[in-house]
Amino acid sequence: MQPSLPGVEEATVANQQGHDVDPDPPTPVIGARATKPAMSASDAPLCMSCGVSMTRAGSCYVCNECGTTSGCS
Repeated sequence: MQPSLPGVEEATVANQQGHDVDPDPPTPVIGARATKPAMSASDAPLCMSCGVSMTRAGSCYVCNECGTTSGCS
């Protein structure tokens, strides 16, 4: 037993293992794997050359009609 500081009162509290902390809630199962939602055609910009809706090509967009890209090479 170690001496306490003057003016500090120490008390002991009885506890039982596993009763002073609530258990973690169960993890919800969403699916086998999380997938990033695909961008729909309405989210894609329009081609600056021909006005057709572009499609995603990596981090850029490409026009399937005339081949123009959104500035990526």
